[in-house]
Amino acid sequence: CFGRGVDPLVDAIATGRAELRPLSGIDVSDRWFTAKTAMQIAPPTAIHRPFDGTTREVDAHRWPAALAVETALDAVVSAGRPHHLGPPHRVAVCSGTSHGSNHGLLEHLAQVHAGARPDPTLLADTPAIIALEIAALLGACGPALTFNTACSAGLNAIGQAFLLVRDGRADCAVAGGHDAFSFLSLAGFTSLRALDPEGCRPFDSARAGLSLGDGAAYLVLEREDAARRRGATVLATIGGYGYTGEGYHATA
Repeated sequence: CFGRGVDPLVDAIATGRAELRPLSGIDVSDRWFTAKTAMQIAPPTAIHRPFDGTTREVDAHRWPAALAVETALDAVVSAGRPHHLGPPHRVAVCSGTSHGSNHGLLEHLAQVHAGARPDPTLLADTPAIIALEIAALLGACGPALTFNTACSAGLNAIGQAFLLVRDGRADCAVAGGHDAFSFLSLAGFTSLRALDPEGCRPFDSARAGLSLGDGAAYLVLEREDAARRRGATVLATIGGYGYTGEGYHATA
């Protein structure tokens, strides 16, 4: 919601800026909805792709997928296109999401609820489609994995990509997460009373919950010696990754 690329995000963090706006596309007039704002991105009708220099039209229902795919391709361009430097079967894609592209699903359900004949094409975009689309555009033939572990999905995607590279199953991995604002998220977090009506205030003693919005972030992972050898700008190193399955309840 701060803009495309790393610099706008860093600037927003440095200045403590928030981009909370009145919720659009959803009727929240009922007092049950305590939060009336979110950090949404207005879906564009077209988007420029530096990866291949083209401009693509974006359908409203395809916007969540486009947000993920274009962000992943931007990461590859920023990293110097390392997928060109090795065999395709050694390039992996790991993508995490909580809801994927469920806007089509929700529209399908709305049509059913209204008694209309639902459009089956609205169910075409499953979360796994995103990783496959990124891999196809990169010509990557290595593992293309999707992680759907709610709020930890993006981090697990990066962690599992780290394991693929560390264990020699891939030379390069594009990994990250994405989610676009969804009525399902709004209703769920409202039910949990987890949203701050005044907007999220990290590290504030008066903080009262989180805020929802649109976002995507992807990274390119390589072994350090390979990155140094090709003269890449190394942004960070992963010191370790661990995950457990001790959660006994989805939200408790």
